[in-house]
Amino acid sequence: MLSNQLTSLLKNYYPQALALTGDLRYSALALDFLDRWPELESLQRARPQTLRSFYYVHRVRRPEVVEQRIELARTARPLTTDRALCEISIIEMAVLVSEIRLLNKHLAQLDKNIAADFAAHPEAHLFRSLPGAAAVMAPRLSALFGVDRERWLSPAELQTYYGIAPVIEKSGSKKWVHWRWNAPVFARQTLVEWAGNTVKIQPMGKGLLRPAKEASKRPFRHSAQSGLQMAAHPVALLARSSPLQ
Repeated sequence: MLSNQLTSLLKNYYPQALALTGDLRYSALALDFLDRWPELESLQRARPQTLRSFYYVHRVRRPEVVEQRIELARTARPLTTDRALCEISIIEMAVLVSEIRLLNKHLAQLDKNIAADFAAHPEAHLFRSLPGAAAVMAPRLSALFGVDRERWLSPAELQTYYGIAPVIEKSGSKKWVHWRWNAPVFARQTLVEWAGNTVKIQPMGKGLLRPAKEASKRPFRHSAQSGLQMAAHPVALLARSSPLQ
């Protein structure tokens, strides 16, 4: 992944940029920052007000956050003074930044195309009404369920095909519950993410999740499990092709 390559590169010659640009290497803030200040030396020549204006334009406006970053830039020490390493790293960084910008441009166009196609979908209203679907998940769910839902004899059949129905293995006094290994990976990921979203907004989901969190140190797993229990109801109602209230 390009953002991972960029992170790895910055760690080797300009680690301060990781703290000064936030967690998203592909964000406009991070890319513009690296284009403008490709190394610590150029950053430390910038006036504090220039940095404040930069962050303000990129919607980082909490005074304490901005001042903390300005202080970090002022007091930072270079990881290396090897000019050969810095120069080649700057060139490689510029290539990665330009590639990420191009990828962002194409992804933005894809998002527009998906939004336009989904708006014209005959059942867009149905998938928008699903709890936790929202703008990103609703088109994914429409592609997953399709328009011919009669091919599924029951919600359990759909859940089995996409690998979210539990598999129970028993041997003597031992029992092991897991999901199905052989399943469409992206489709299953869509259902798991949707289930996680339903837990956040539905009172019933919160009730299922609370005892699961208390019993385990792996809340994400139980978030998905609780959400999938809830998702069984919308999955069953999808066959009726009517919005969920």
